[in-house]
Amino acid sequence: MIFLAIAIACILSATLYRMGGAKGFNTKFRDLGCPAVLLALVMLLFGIHKPLLYLSFFVLSWMALSSYWDWLFGFDNFWFHGFMCGLAGVPLIWCGVPWWIILTRTAICTVGMGLASKAIDNAVIEELGRGFLFIL
Repeated sequence: MIFLAIAIACILSATLYRMGGAKGFNTKFRDLGCPAVLLALVMLLFGIHKPLLYLSFFVLSWMALSSYWDWLFGFDNFWFHGFMCGLAGVPLIWCGVPWWIILTRTAICTVGMGLASKAIDNAVIEELGRGFLFIL
């Protein structure tokens, strides 16, 4: 059951991430949709008991997804983008999510999103992959 919920959340996040970058759609599909999917998954898996921490996680995820950090680096830095997406999960430690899961997620997002932008030339596949990794 847990694996099915994670798989569905990954696919939904991949779709929303792509929609946020697709012509004719607003970036808010990615910026708000992906954190909402992850928040729903976390609440499903760990329960709803710390709403302020969940809100901080949602806001940090929104902020991380809404920038590719070009204002800081002078170019779209998907390595740092992935790092910040993973780091946004730190408040979940105080909600019962083990620290090693946050650390693992941060590593997966950092390496995965960075490699996806370097290795994949197709924007659709690249964005689907980054959205999938955001949950995974």
